[in-house]
Amino acid sequence: MPVVLMILSDQYRRTYPDLVSTIFRRFSNIGHAVVALVFLTGLLNTLLILGRLPLDFHFHYQALLTMKILVAGAMMAIAVFNRYVLVPSMRHHRNALRQIRRLTLAEILLSWFALMLLAWLGMLQPN
Repeated sequence: MPVVLMILSDQYRRTYPDLVSTIFRRFSNIGHAVVALVFLTGLLNTLLILGRLPLDFHFHYQALLTMKILVAGAMMAIAVFNRYVLVPSMRHHRNALRQIRRLTLAEILLSWFALMLLAWLGMLQPN
């Protein structure tokens, strides 16, 4: 993450404007595959552990798992918005980089929250 935050700095953008866009596009291409793999393995893991989707919220495990899924979905939505809306508009709109910076920080916070949920899930019984 420190590299991403460095690339998002105004100084780096002014010094290497074309490189920033190229880095974001290439990072995004790799990110698509990684996110798809994480999503599929998470779905498979859920089905192997529970045998179904986590829809019975009387169990803490299923409620927390659903919360983690929603957090991951929010992170994916932010990433898609960044990649397909903000990155292409970086050359024409100065605010695009500022928005990317804010949303990236939001993604970092959401990822910490997802990790905390994952750690909590690891201490609970699935049923």
